[in-house]
Amino acid sequence: MSGKATLATCAALLMLLAGCSDGTGPVLPSKLLVTNTTCFAAPCATFEVLAFPENQPATPGGMWSLDLGAVTGPFACLTIPASAAFTITDAGSGAKTVIRWTTKQPVSIGLITSSQFRLQASPSTGTFVAAHAAAWSVALPGNTAPVPGREC
Repeated sequence: MSGKATLATCAALLMLLAGCSDGTGPVLPSKLLVTNTTCFAAPCATFEVLAFPENQPATPGGMWSLDLGAVTGPFACLTIPASAAFTITDAGSGAKTVIRWTTKQPVSIGLITSSQFRLQASPSTGTFVAAHAAAWSVALPGNTAPVPGREC
């Protein structure tokens, strides 16, 4: 193979590789089936389910969380969004810092009741990476990490 042919082959290969993905796939949402453990012994308590990205910024306003939805009965099927952004604005300078999260990064789950302030919210489960499965299952209140499950 001549030098020009080798160069042309290498250039074509580089262009082909440039269009390829890194193999990790797209960022997608995941389903979360929540079992309400308060329903086992009494009438079901109602609560909001929150996802807490592991990349928490240090802010005085409590932990950054994503509101996944309400659980009002024995089960709820919620969606963990594919991505989220949290913007911090410096009160003095107005400078903005954006913290980004995707389902490819660790997250944990927690809940908050109507009698609690949002600042009191914190994770109660172990962390997991939502992108590792299309669907997850977790029992709340509880302190174990969600496990891969069937889509709800």
